[in-house]
Amino acid sequence: MYNLSEYVEKDPATVLAFIQQHPFATLIGSDAGGAPVATQVPLLVRQQGDSLSLLGHIMRKTSHHKAFEQNPRVLARFTSPHT
Repeated sequence: MYNLSEYVEKDPATVLAFIQQHPFATLIGSDAGGAPVATQVPLLVRQQGDSLSLLGHIMRKTSHHKAFEQNPRVLARFTSPHT
């Protein structure tokens, strides 16, 4: 993902507030072979000290579940309100 420094939010409280107000995210990743997967899921955010954790649920035995098991590194993309 192209990341221009002038568009990066530097205040963690602002990022956390946005996630809490708009918890519906797109999880983007790939399986072990590099095939891309993306799924939309509501996520809860937990803050423990300086660390944030995202909690959510996707259905088991789907291509997304299997891909995320093979490669747990994902991008969580939060956007504006959903309908």
